[in-house]
Amino acid sequence: AYKPFVIEGRERPLELPIEDIVGSENWTPAGMDAHGKHLLLLISEKATASENATSPQHLKHDGPALTGKGKIAWIDKQSGKLIKSVDIAACTGITEAADGTIYTIDDHNVYQLKNDKLIKLNLTSLDKPSSITTDKQGNLLVTDLGPDMQLKAFSTTGKLLYTCGVKGSRPIRGLFNEQAMYNMTSVAVDQAGKVWTVENWDYPRRVSVWNPADGKLIKDYIGNTGYAGTGCTLDETNPNIAYVGPIQLALNKQDRTWKVTN
Repeated sequence: AYKPFVIEGRERPLELPIEDIVGSENWTPAGMDAHGKHLLLLISEKATASENATSPQHLKHDGPALTGKGKIAWIDKQSGKLIKSVDIAACTGITEAADGTIYTIDDHNVYQLKNDKLIKLNLTSLDKPSSITTDKQGNLLVTDLGPDMQLKAFSTTGKLLYTCGVKGSRPIRGLFNEQAMYNMTSVAVDQAGKVWTVENWDYPRRVSVWNPADGKLIKDYIGNTGYAGTGCTLDETNPNIAYVGPIQLALNKQDRTWKVTN
């Protein structure tokens, strides 16, 4: 359940604006991590209208145009009070390992925070990181939206330990390969060590769970329909086939399950 921050005995707004924390409306959230003692808030500086018009790099991401400047802010988990912040180049994701080591990503690289400076890590076979987390052993788990389109796990020394998902992903049309990932935007590791990824895609909407021992799919959760089941139909000739928009599913009515097939 959600609850508001409390400072000096007073509840703060449940939806606490970034400017109330950092003291400026010029920043927008880019990532967050709550694994450690404090809440880590990754923020990016918003560009002005003039900067907007002159710098194409600001158009790389959804949301407000950015200047390329960023901050990491340490926030008290109970009060929402700013403890400290450091200036960095703008990044798109952040995580804190069990030993307190902080890592960030941008569109191309993974960084480690040392002495309030970002140090680029040399991780082989990583093309376009989109999200990052760590496991209990401190290994780095990064989703890669490059040609491989996989989850990749690296040791703290940069060695590739394993991957999850079929290399090269799956076609957006045709037979559905459940052992492949597509357009992953979030990753997490649960208490049992299983790896969870979220795919930011409608065909299908999918959260998948993977076994780090062999990189294979354990289970996936296929997302909701449109409002009121809009676009959902049964096949006219086979009641064991259903469609949700362009997605084909095989129905098992005995155990009330379904699988995406096409």
